[in-house]
Amino acid sequence: FQQLLKKKQKFKAKKKAFKQTREENIKEREENIKREEEYLKQKEDKLKQREDHNQRELRQREENLRQREDDFKQREDLKHREELQQKEEKLKRMEDELKQREEEIKQKEDEHKQNVELNHMVDPRKEHKRREELKQKEELKQ
Repeated sequence: FQQLLKKKQKFKAKKKAFKQTREENIKEREENIKREEEYLKQKEDKLKQREDHNQRELRQREENLRQREDDFKQREDLKHREELQQKEEKLKRMEDELKQREEEIKQKEDEHKQNVELNHMVDPRKEHKRREELKQKEELKQ
């Protein structure tokens, strides 16, 4: 009978040890699952932070690109305005030169007219001489 009792006690001790080991294993697995969930949550948070950072960086780059395009357009506009202004100034100088030349030409024409008029004006002494010469020539012909 004692042997049976010992066997029964042994069996209960083994059963209790097995049950305890099983509970420990279950607790350990639950803790492993919790740690794994926390690890995954940290990974997800880290990925979300990276994604947010990348989105901010992308928006910043897009904004910088837009700003650069605007700056480029402004510089091009300024360049074209400056070129236009230079061309207008050059045109004005050319027009001024043309007006000056026209005035010079008109002045020379006026001077020429005056010279022609002066040349055609008859000096009475010369006219008298000329008439006498004409008379002498006519007399000689006759």
